[in-house]
Amino acid sequence: MQITITARHFELTTSVKEYAEKEIRGLKKYFEQIMIADMILRVEKNRNVVELNIKVKKLNLISKASQKDMYTAIDNAVKKVEKQIKRYIGKLQRHHKKKNNRIKNIQNLNFETENDITKSEIIPDVLTMEQAIEKLKNNKENFLIFRNIKNEKLNLLKIAGNSFELSEIK
Repeated sequence: MQITITARHFELTTSVKEYAEKEIRGLKKYFEQIMIADMILRVEKNRNVVELNIKVKKLNLISKASQKDMYTAIDNAVKKVEKQIKRYIGKLQRHHKKKNNRIKNIQNLNFETENDITKSEIIPDVLTMEQAIEKLKNNKENFLIFRNIKNEKLNLLKIAGNSFELSEIK
């Protein structure tokens, strides 16, 4: 980030310059893409005026603050820009949230062609758990869909390593 601090109508001390640079660098924690930061410090009558211009790729943020104390004016100007940055980040997140979810969902899908899909109708048997396990052991498939006698709900029983995994189908 390129930082420029300009003083008008007064002598810029090193402590004010270092304080201003530290405050501007603190904006990096909110937004990494800050390219240029220009701060203009000036004294008008009894007021200290601070103007802060932040340039990001497609965005210019401007804030002005005036106080009797230069340090307070710097703080106020930085806080105003910080608020603008947070608002801009929120806008970006809201705007791109749906697009990012769609992209992630598409990347997680494995598309199959019509030739890879086999379709068959399954008519579930009404079985006890023990009968379902025995039938699955004798079957060449890795799963069995059956209607449980106890709760009359549709269940999926599948082989998971050396054991069986049971889940209810809704």
